Amino acid sequence: MKKVYAILMISVILGTLLSTGVPSVMSAEPTAKSIATVGNVPPYVCCKWEEPDDDPEKDGTQVMPNPYPEMKEVVVKACVCDGNGNEDITHVFAVVTDSEGNVIAELELKPDENVSCDDCKCVYPGIDCTGYSGVFEMGPCAPAGNYTVNVTAVDSQNETASVENVFEYLSLKALAINFDTVAFEGNPGDENVTGEELFNNTVVNSTITSVGNDPVDVGIEATDLTDGAGNVIGGENMSAIIAGEESVIKPEHVWDVGLGCNEYTSVTFLLDIPAGTNPGLYEGEIIITPH
Repeated sequence: MKKVYAILMISVILGTLLSTGVPSVMSAEPTAKSIATVGNVPPYVCCKWEEPDDDPEKDGTQVMPNPYPEMKEVVVKACVCDGNGNEDITHVFAVVTDSEGNVIAELELKPDENVSCDDCKCVYPGIDCTGYSGVFEMGPCAPAGNYTVNVTAVDSQNETASVENVFEYLSLKALAINFDTVAFEGNPGDENVTGEELFNNTVVNSTITSVGNDPVDVGIEATDLTDGAGNVIGGENMSAIIAGEESVIKPEHVWDVGLGCNEYTSVTFLLDIPAGTNPGLYEGEIIITPH
């Protein structure tokens, strides 16, 4: 009788539970909803650099200016990742500043499958870095020195990550001339024969222009002129006038003019034709060197 009584008691208890409205699952395969809240983590800049590197043997990145008026393209490359998946990155941008903190360029970096991220590592396990790139231009007259590039990645929750480094914009001393020939015509014994400057056989007002970003002095040297038959007019017979200063140009003479970028000076060439010089066409070279 005790065993039967126990069974009856269980039946009574179940009946009581059911009658009081306590929740229960009566399905043959009960289920419950699962909930997980995933937090946002900031993006990460795995690495960044600039190209071209015009002096690869030196640490860091060195960029050589182009001669005036040509701009220099600089490519900013970066590899970034995000622990929520790289598709969570909404944009990547760069800001370039000079040594005094002045902003000289702002640019958006775009996904670029040609950017290799093999040497870069994401801090989030199982996530690969994605390559981005963008281009800005440096002016030919921009001062030599260090420039800072800051790259920032932004995700969908406006979380950010930034990395910055410095590249060196190198010094360029360079000169350009607007003539390709200096022609003299005279007789033996003539002195201070003024040259006629030509470009493509057209007479020009001769100038020497600084086309680099570093102030430059002008050096000029004349070689001997020869007629191909052994006759010579020595280069020491030629002189030049720059900024009112006349000097023989063999050996080289340097004019302390300090030309800045895109500044120029006029030049005049003179030749003494020694007495006894055989008639004929004499040729030589005038070498113009930045200092």
